Amino acid sequence: MSFSHNHRSRPGIFACALALFASPLFCAAQTPAAAPVDAGLAQVKNVITQMRAPMRSVPLNVVVEALTGHKVLPFNPGNPKHAAVLRRLNAAAASVIAKVKARGGISSKRVNEVGNTIEQYVRAALTEQGLPATVPAGEKTGKARVAGYPDIAFSFNGENFYLDCKTHDKTTANSSQRSFYLSPTDDPKISCDAVHLILSFETARDGASGAYQLASYKIVSIEKLTLDLKYEFNSDNRRMYSGKNGAEILAGTACEAGE
Repeated sequence: MSFSHNHRSRPGIFACALALFASPLFCAAQTPAAAPVDAGLAQVKNVITQMRAPMRSVPLNVVVEALTGHKVLPFNPGNPKHAAVLRRLNAAAASVIAKVKARGGISSKRVNEVGNTIEQYVRAALTEQGLPATVPAGEKTGKARVAGYPDIAFSFNGENFYLDCKTHDKTTANSSQRSFYLSPTDDPKISCDAVHLILSFETARDGASGAYQLASYKIVSIEKLTLDLKYEFNSDNRRMYSGKNGAEILAGTACEAGE
């Protein structure tokens, strides 16, 4: 597989946001200091106020290029190469459903774990169909990483594709449940211009065995899938219970050694 590593500038609103939060004013606002803190803190408060309105309906191609510098290419069914890929994807999906059924389904306590198992089936089925599939590697480290978007990378006739595996059932297919996530990272798994697709299987749990079977599938092109961004501030136990980092322990009991 020949995935290019083209580095482009990160344009748009994301670059502006990064520039703002890396600015001296923002840094000063986090450091106890004298007079300049007031101006920096005011600017940070203004930014935080604007965060109360989440960013909505941003197309995937805009988000990916802003975060990684790589383009999300359109899937064109009229393109003979793309039509050939779609035929192979259909065959691979049908093969996954048949193999899962032949093995008595997927036994799991959590449906999320079913998705992880399906990824293994899909990679094997794609490879059998002439689409050698791998787990995408971080562009910076070069290390394959299962966690994070996307799940699978493959190429066909010199063109690159990313595929994300999903599961759904009849009760969630048309719901507003969040199921697609893309988080900024300094080591993105998206390392080239590529077509982005989703392969989602409808799951149905067998009443007798409790195993999950695959009832059907959908192949979706997501070049312009609209995404929402919800800002979140967070901390961790180490900071909350350390008596440092702005957390002051007012009262409590201490455990004896060995407890």
